[in-house]
Amino acid sequence: MLGEWFFSKLRSAESAMEQGRLDDALRLLGAVRGGSTEGRAVVLRERLARLLSARARVRAQEARYREALDDLEHARGLAPLDPDSEALWARALDALRDAERAQRRQAEAVRAATDQLDAGRLATGRVLADKIEDAAVRHEIRARLDARADRARELLDRARAAQRAGDVTGALLLLSESVTRHGRDDETRDVERSLCLSAMEAADQHWQEGRLDRLGAMIEAANRLPAADPGLAGWARVMEGLRAICAGLHSAGVDELRAGLLRISAGRPTGRWLQDALEATAQLEAARDRLLSSPLMLAGPRSRPAPRDAALETQAAQPRAAQSGARMRLLLVDTAGSALLCMEPTVRIGRSGSSAGLEVAVPADLASHHADVVRVGDDYFLVAHAPTMVNRRSAGRVLLRDGDRVTMGARGRFTFHKPSSRSESAVLRLADRCRLAHDVGQVILFCGTFVIGPHSGAHVQTRDSETRVVVFERGGEMLARQISTDGRHLDAAVPLVEGRPVQIGDQRLTLVSPSAA
Repeated sequence: MLGEWFFSKLRSAESAMEQGRLDDALRLLGAVRGGSTEGRAVVLRERLARLLSARARVRAQEARYREALDDLEHARGLAPLDPDSEALWARALDALRDAERAQRRQAEAVRAATDQLDAGRLATGRVLADKIEDAAVRHEIRARLDARADRARELLDRARAAQRAGDVTGALLLLSESVTRHGRDDETRDVERSLCLSAMEAADQHWQEGRLDRLGAMIEAANRLPAADPGLAGWARVMEGLRAICAGLHSAGVDELRAGLLRISAGRPTGRWLQDALEATAQLEAARDRLLSSPLMLAGPRSRPAPRDAALETQAAQPRAAQSGARMRLLLVDTAGSALLCMEPTVRIGRSGSSAGLEVAVPADLASHHADVVRVGDDYFLVAHAPTMVNRRSAGRVLLRDGDRVTMGARGRFTFHKPSSRSESAVLRLADRCRLAHDVGQVILFCGTFVIGPHSGAHVQTRDSETRVVVFERGGEMLARQISTDGRHLDAAVPLVEGRPVQIGDQRLTLVSPSAA
């Protein structure tokens, strides 16, 4: 019985060789060792070794060196290789090593060109792309470089147009976006030099006219450039000094001093010194009021105490039951992650797991109801109920401005942004350690519209996507549409139906309920 099995395997191996199925023949002969069939098996192995060597030559000619070496390795296991096959082994091994070195060089060239492209160094990226040997890959990298260069030129053209229209701040913002995303070249440097001259002239004019708010906005835009002009850097130091003065005026305790003196004088004879002190505080208060209403205050500190506004008091003190209809949605953007969409004017912030009815439940050591962010008109105020700092200053009630950094407790951190003057919506960008459930990294304080896109003026900033989308509410329904770089509508509005993904350009959006996520 065993002999018949051996003969069956040999016949199958011989048939496989005749049909060109060398791998099957190799497997079958490997099972036949010893016994009365060994002599015939040796003959078949030598034949199979010759066939494998022949196939190796064909594969080597096709530059399939690794497969050729595998065939020669199997042939050597069946019978000694002849001198030609040994020479083929050496040539294929050398060719394989050369091919692997070429592949490594290709991969390094592609990585270097891509790194320069991603960093916005387009000229260097183009030089490195020319060194890529693979024509298809070289063409793809060049196409990406050309697209980036076109976008850079578009931004520079818009910056020039804004400069001609007298909007130096807008021109600086467009230039900084071009430099940050696409790097510098000779054309960019020319625009930058021209804009810095215009900015210096505008700075002098704003200063003389007392328009310090415009001066501050322009200097902030200039500071976004990787290397600020020395003259503009001097103006930046001036603005920082003015902000410090404004903060000092706001924190001056004249009101408290006068109230204390009045308490002291209550029920007692008023001495002349006390009357003089009261008159002096009144003069201080009047002088402070004149300063607070002067152009000096247009310089504005990065955050200042909020006025005691009746609407603010009403919003912040509103009981939870009155907002039982609070609306929140989870927005999923494929190229930007998750964002929490809050549609009420008051957003409560506190420790996750508390029973305070929070919109923003932070996984950090906070009070159960730590603070509120309240929208009044087009302003946003922070109302703290527990230790809170804004830009490293203790805060109780503060008007928030774009870029303010808020710290609650030991580890609760977020940055307030109001990225676009065209939208009243704002964004709370949470520190990585403060991400909410569902990996939410930002909270959109929704007021009418917000923008999704790759530019700095977007509320939700995307990666690897050039599509710009505006999301808005109409008649209680959330809608979205694609817009151009200058804000023009490109397509009809598409409704955002809860739980149903929507494709707009290369963006995929999904609006869901947080409880259903």
